[in-house]
Amino acid sequence: MHLQMERLSQMTRNVQLSYRVMIVSGGALALGIGYVVINWTILRSHVSQESAEVVSQTMRDAQVQFTASQFSKELLNQLLHDEEIAKTVASWTLRLLASIQEEIGALFVHILQQDQVVDEVNRLADKLVAYLCASESIQDPAFPFQVPFRDLCCAPFRHVPNYSLVSICWLVVSF
Repeated sequence: MHLQMERLSQMTRNVQLSYRVMIVSGGALALGIGYVVINWTILRSHVSQESAEVVSQTMRDAQVQFTASQFSKELLNQLLHDEEIAKTVASWTLRLLASIQEEIGALFVHILQQDQVVDEVNRLADKLVAYLCASESIQDPAFPFQVPFRDLCCAPFRHVPNYSLVSICWLVVSF
């Protein structure tokens, strides 16, 4: 019986000790949480600075850059060769283009009407006409189309306002 009383007494001390440890631990936890809450902005600033330093050092590390580059290349390669992704991207792109079809057409027309584009097309038309007029094979009477390109070299098109490759081609085809 004495042995049981001693064991019971030991268990009581252990339970009391456990309660004390729990109370002290809970108090320490509450103090820690209180400290974090009170110093939240300072703590957050320090953590942010350390994170930025780690990221900066990582970005400067050549091996990490090489590994990241290789990973990116491999990922892109897998994405580009995956049939399901290709179908999904194609479908999405088609829907996107169809939804902005009128805007694309208006932008294309606007671009083609810019003075820079019209001037360049006219310059290319002049070069084409000059090339055709200078070509001996085209001026040869045996040329299959028998088009008098020598006449194109003269000034008949200079009086036509905004003559372009399209108008010259129309005239050439109409001969």
